[in-house]
Amino acid sequence: MKLTLYCSPTSPYARKVRIAIVEMGIEDSVMEVHTDPFNAPQEFLIANPLSKLPALVTERGDALPDSALILDYLTHRFHGLAPLPRGNKRWEVLRRGKLADGIL
Repeated sequence: MKLTLYCSPTSPYARKVRIAIVEMGIEDSVMEVHTDPFNAPQEFLIANPLSKLPALVTERGDALPDSALILDYLTHRFHGLAPLPRGNKRWEVLRRGKLADGIL
């Protein structure tokens, strides 16, 4: 059974998750379901009652309704992204990531 990613090609947060999936090489493990959050199907609303994209449903049926949460799950589950640096460089990388999220 695959992971289910509710997403939209126009959502920058979903795009961030989709890029991570490609970078991790796990495209075959994830089924993308393109979803309109303004005309959302019932299964998407069950996964994310906030009706925001993206949302990931695991094989166990656990729903993860936020791009940061999804990325954390995928990183721990598949160990595919490079680890963050240590020390002061870590905070610079995290700061740039938050600025990028703000721009989105």
